[in-house]
Amino acid sequence: MKRTKGAKKRKEKLDKLEKERFNANLAQLVRGTGNATPGADAVQDRWAALKSHVQSNMETKSEFAQQPSQTV
Repeated sequence: MKRTKGAKKRKEKLDKLEKERFNANLAQLVRGTGNATPGADAVQDRWAALKSHVQSNMETKSEFAQQPSQTV
């Protein structure tokens, strides 16, 4: 395979932008949790905030949506 010129620079630039975006989103999540208690509770609050953020922004396909179980 032939290498293209500047591929390494483009990859490094993309990686840098993705890291900056991730850090900005993570900072926004941490700020959104309010005054978190120190210790394990703070970690749980952050994970709960992350889970909530992902679930609210994630596209769910109808094929994979959980259907309520039918009891007979």
